[in-house]
Amino acid sequence: MSSKIRIGTVKIGIKNYGFSKNTNNVDFGNFLNDALKKEIVKVDTSPRYGDSEKIIGNLPPQIKNKLSISTKIDEINIHSKSIKKEMYKKLQSSLKNLKLPTIDVLYLHQNELEIISNHEVILTLNEFKQRGLVKEIGTSVYNKEELNFTLQAGIYDWVQIPVNVLDTSFIESTLKNKTDIKIAARSVFLQGIIFDEQAIEKYVKQGKDLIEYLKKIKKICIKYNASLPEVALSFVSQIKEVDEILIGTISTDNLEMNCRAVNSQIDVEMFNELYSLSSAEKSWSNPRDW
Repeated sequence: MSSKIRIGTVKIGIKNYGFSKNTNNVDFGNFLNDALKKEIVKVDTSPRYGDSEKIIGNLPPQIKNKLSISTKIDEINIHSKSIKKEMYKKLQSSLKNLKLPTIDVLYLHQNELEIISNHEVILTLNEFKQRGLVKEIGTSVYNKEELNFTLQAGIYDWVQIPVNVLDTSFIESTLKNKTDIKIAARSVFLQGIIFDEQAIEKYVKQGKDLIEYLKKIKKICIKYNASLPEVALSFVSQIKEVDEILIGTISTDNLEMNCRAVNSQIDVEMFNELYSLSSAEKSWSNPRDW
């Protein structure tokens, strides 16, 4: 089940991203070698992530050739007279940075409904696929309207959605749509903030509500003699609708822990208790609203 993991590379290009411990002076090639030994072959990047595309592109062929790489297309101006031309330019930039002839999955990094539903944007993405420049396309969404369009459009192969022990309401929405679209779970640890109550109090407007909710989660963990970090990941891995899980780490120790969690099964009764809490939509589960 480690194959469910896709390594997010934002910390490669933006060292201080998120609330988890930063890892400086990491040899990314060595880290990926360790990942490959664990049968983790998928990585996710974006032009927004500093130099991460170029760093991946400069990896030794014996590493890069084994990877499945997803990236994103960004800063699309739908009011431009040359949307198609601009999108081709952006894709060619990513292909050049990654030193690849084709990209496995290309996501729209802009999640706004007017972007993901734009006729010319969609036609251009399909043209990318027809020309073999990308294999699959997807969206990365933050609200239910964007999610529902993605699920019902019949053109996207993937959708990235927030899924975590705090909030599975996006998964609940997917169950209402009969679709073959594949689901990539992101924000599994809410950028690491669920392990830092001081950061919650400082950065989250609804921090008190979040802390109270976490107390309920921790109480369940104590009941079943389990730790929150491992439960948080095992829980998401156990949701059958989730096809892959984005893990934003470049620490070998963290990756080892993540693999153990993904490959472990939590008690069914515990899973059901957690799921019943998480299935209702939460006002504080979207970092964009903090």
